[in-house]
Amino acid sequence: LLAVVGAVGDMQDGGDGLVGANAGIVADGVDAGVLETRTDLDLYGRQTRPLPKLLEYASDVRIPGISNDEAGAIAFLQELDVDVKTDGEWRRWVDLDTDERQTIASGLMRRAVASGVPSERIEALVGTAYTLVDEEPGTELRDVSEFSTLLNATARYERADVGLAVCLGDRDGALAEARSLLRNHRRNLSEGLQWVKTEGVTHEQHLQWFDAGSRIRETIVGIVAGMAAGSPAVDRSKPVIAFAEESATELKVSARGTGRLVRQGLDLSAVMREASRSVGGDGGGHDVAAGATIPVDERDAFVVAADALVGDQLS
Repeated sequence: LLAVVGAVGDMQDGGDGLVGANAGIVADGVDAGVLETRTDLDLYGRQTRPLPKLLEYASDVRIPGISNDEAGAIAFLQELDVDVKTDGEWRRWVDLDTDERQTIASGLMRRAVASGVPSERIEALVGTAYTLVDEEPGTELRDVSEFSTLLNATARYERADVGLAVCLGDRDGALAEARSLLRNHRRNLSEGLQWVKTEGVTHEQHLQWFDAGSRIRETIVGIVAGMAAGSPAVDRSKPVIAFAEESATELKVSARGTGRLVRQGLDLSAVMREASRSVGGDGGGHDVAAGATIPVDERDAFVVAADALVGDQLS
């Protein structure tokens, strides 16, 4: 199970879910009765987020009037023939029955089509959900994606011991501490994204970037860059590169793109690797998300090299 959590957390699940060796691990989990897979709405927070937040924060596939629009998401839900509240409280995706989920999913598809969202992006609204059936429904541990985020929030604040204890089965003190770290993590991400929105980004011909210095923790600046890439704060037609202080002598570099840019040829792993090595650093990662470490005084030279590489890939 932890292998599946790790693979999803490492963004190894594409449009077809986990494949290759990962698919074999999933099959073992299903056969053992501890893992369930199903085709579902591919939005983060199915177990824990109230429905309006589930839709508002789902920016991988942007639906005008719903994505990044709290009032729009609420209005959309209220137009549907679904009881979206219980005793005045918003329900979550996990609280809905199959017909209710289908109604919301179909409504989203119709809205996306009417808004001119490309068909291949609409298809990305649906994916494979991995559920840990022995964990309590409605908790971060039930959904593999949310479990991975919980673990992420421990290691990024030098508390990997807490995440390890949760992985080893501690559902008392360690889980409470992990949830506290997760709340702090989300607060820091929100503040970081707000900083980017306020300060803005610098545009090059083929990419855009911001330098957070010490204002955003270097362990989370990549996540902030990814959130910015899915928000109106930046130009979605270009990848985003973020810098943050890693030490007195080194800068952490994080790059985030979109699925559409990857389909057009973007490979940020190659960009980070080649651009960083050209200035005496090193890097790598995935095509849609990658990182590097470079000497602190080589930022501008790195930007020039990365911009040229992205331009070559997308030309």
